[in-house]
Amino acid sequence: RMGTMEAPLNHSRGCGGVMRVAPLALHCRPDEDRKQEELDLAGAEIAAITHGHPLGYLPAAVLTHILSIGVYGDGTVRLREAVRQAWSTVRELFRDRVSAEDRKAMENLIRKAETLSEAEGTDEEHIREIGQGWTGDEALAIALYCSLRYPEDFSRGITAAVNHSGDSDSTGAVTGNILGAWLGYEALEEKWKTDLEMRDRILEMAEDLCYGCVLSDGKEEADPAWTRKYCRGHADILRNSRITPARGLHDVLIQYHTEKQNACEAMAKIIREHMKSLTEERMNKTRYIPYRERCGSGRQGLRGSPYYQPRRGRPGKHARRKRG
Repeated sequence: RMGTMEAPLNHSRGCGGVMRVAPLALHCRPDEDRKQEELDLAGAEIAAITHGHPLGYLPAAVLTHILSIGVYGDGTVRLREAVRQAWSTVRELFRDRVSAEDRKAMENLIRKAETLSEAEGTDEEHIREIGQGWTGDEALAIALYCSLRYPEDFSRGITAAVNHSGDSDSTGAVTGNILGAWLGYEALEEKWKTDLEMRDRILEMAEDLCYGCVLSDGKEEADPAWTRKYCRGHADILRNSRITPARGLHDVLIQYHTEKQNACEAMAKIIREHMKSLTEERMNKTRYIPYRERCGSGRQGLRGSPYYQPRRGRPGKHARRKRG
């Protein structure tokens, strides 16, 4: 099964959860039917699948909110204001779901990132003071620090995010999410785009996330073109499943993976039982040979034992020398 905030699989607070919510903010536009708070909660739920500690999924909710403002906002809200707005919303949203201690810990790191972004000193010193980025709260805080310190300079922000001794690839990824959402693709220097591997495919997927959707307006069935493009491995289940707003693609795929996992577990049980029977059969057919019979009291084994091997090589000091 997958973890949830109510029934976590573990107490991991790693940064993997906050690193994977950017597509949610890119794909889902907040509107009258889908409030921003619902998207923030969805971001936390996505992170909680694998990271059950509150400081593993709270940062995902905060990042979802920030990215959503950056992508779909009217451009009047500055990044620093958006960070404060995001935490204010998430803090109230999780007031009854997360302990005051965890909420305070998250708030302290966000405040520290804001303060250090305006302080004198080197980026390396400031990032070291925040943490190393191995946990979700630290990764988000470092990314916020780099983004707030260089809100108009993608290159300097990314450079600061990846040049420290901690989990620099994760902090670089989250910083890229924030600055990319706020600055836009055209604002990136060409050096970041010229030799980018699979550049056309990445841009195509970004366009699909922003402007394409499995459920088009007024349609209850999945878009066949989208299904062929992104759901090849699930074509069989999608053909037999009615995807509606009440039962979206996410629910259908969860059902598919659950059934597949149950089948794999049943097969694994059969294999374990088969291997156990083979082991028992082999043990019954094999005669146990005591250690002293196999190896003797020394390296050579007992004389007369099927495992006995005469000493080879140079004769020992007690061997009788052949007279010439």
